[in-house]
Amino acid sequence: MFTGEYHHSIDDKNRIKFPKALLKALKMRGSSGLVLTRGANSCLSLQPLKDWLNMVRALQENMPSDMDKQAVSRYFGSGAIPCNIDELGRLLIPQPFKEYAHLKREVVIVGVFDRIEIWDKETWLHYCDLAFDSVQEMLEKVDRPKLPEFRLIRSGEKGN
Repeated sequence: MFTGEYHHSIDDKNRIKFPKALLKALKMRGSSGLVLTRGANSCLSLQPLKDWLNMVRALQENMPSDMDKQAVSRYFGSGAIPCNIDELGRLLIPQPFKEYAHLKREVVIVGVFDRIEIWDKETWLHYCDLAFDSVQEMLEKVDRPKLPEFRLIRSGEKGN
């Protein structure tokens, strides 16, 4: 499982040093390859190859028409590339992917349970600010006795 928020920089050759915790999680999953894709909300998504193939297969199997299957296949196929993290723990971000995600120098790498997302730092902070209230509202709909007690804390806010 991938979790955490890590702040890093892109070097002049479009490489990002990957966090050790996420490298360890990838190793524990036994990943034999990775796929970098265009993600939602102008971020990049990184998944082990087998997980990405399972997701694409599930999407295609659940599309109601052949036209939908074609559209999904084109979107995910054209926006995905196999990639690897080099022996120094760096991931190369191809220029078209860097442009898609509006990545500048400072980036945030986020573990999202089944995948890893790469965000431009300012885009991430803006997304977090917008998402905070809606996530809080969604959590209020959950059957509270089944959840442990917790409190959401806005980015930059100190917890008590």
